[in-house]
Amino acid sequence: MTPNKNKGKTKKAVSHVTIVVVPRFNMATLVSLIEPMRVANYLYSQQIYSWKTVSFEGPEVLASNGMSVEAREPTEHLKNQDLIFVIGSWGCEHYARRELTAWVRQQYSRGARICSVELGCYIVARAGLLSGKKLTTHWSWLPGFQERFSGMEVVEQLFTINEKIISCAGGFSGVDLMLKLISDQQGVRLAGEIADQMLYHPVRSGDSTQRHILGRGNEELLPQVAKAIE
Repeated sequence: MTPNKNKGKTKKAVSHVTIVVVPRFNMATLVSLIEPMRVANYLYSQQIYSWKTVSFEGPEVLASNGMSVEAREPTEHLKNQDLIFVIGSWGCEHYARRELTAWVRQQYSRGARICSVELGCYIVARAGLLSGKKLTTHWSWLPGFQERFSGMEVVEQLFTINEKIISCAGGFSGVDLMLKLISDQQGVRLAGEIADQMLYHPVRSGDSTQRHILGRGNEELLPQVAKAIE
């Protein structure tokens, strides 16, 4: 594989991405967010995206699969163009570390975009940033989240993008979200080349359904049958 000849044609890139992880986060979700940026840098033969993983839980954070990642302590001052991902999975509905919610709130007030990923929505909600917003989370936790937090529109789809608040259902939907963000920032061609390098097809839109079990995504069913199964 050889990098394409995009070098020198970079538009204004995301300066930096900060990824917040909490204990028992989903490793697959973390990788799905990082890999499209890594491939983008490879194709351009230069660093158009950079990222770091941070946590208030110390230098190593354990994922739900037993693997761990190195993490730095979050810094107080980030550039106001930065994008912050907040990743949480099992147990995040009970994770209420005040330092983290205060930090997320502070970065938002300074202009950063915040993306809740999977159960990271609990942290962003506790920071008071989701009122009146449209968002998503993993389908298996969506009803419980709706019961605990009101005043927002919760939808079952892969991701949502608002002006300063983004949300992602987690898992490999992180790839779809990143390809969308890269497409908006660097162009459709680069996003398509990244998908080719990752052998990731078809690329799904944000409003795609999360589940494709019986009765979902099957247009051949009669409407009455689909409704009954639902």
